[in-house]
Amino acid sequence: MYPVRWESKTTSKTGYSPACGNEWLAALDTLLLALPISWNGHLQQYDGHLHREHACKADVRIIDFVDTGYLALIRMWDKRQRG
Repeated sequence: MYPVRWESKTTSKTGYSPACGNEWLAALDTLLLALPISWNGHLQQYDGHLHREHACKADVRIIDFVDTGYLALIRMWDKRQRG
């Protein structure tokens, strides 16, 4: 899994999204949120990918890291908590 930078052609907003080498693997059971991301539906999509059924999967975990030294990152974390 690695970050992919994106840019909206209509709004010029930029950001990062997690990506896999091929496709989302059904066996994935953990998501580490270490990139700056706020709530705009992306987390719901990632959560849906993690909850795909697989014989080797028992539990799904989403671990959210926040750097409290930066106000912008704290605000993004707050948006994720409300989402």
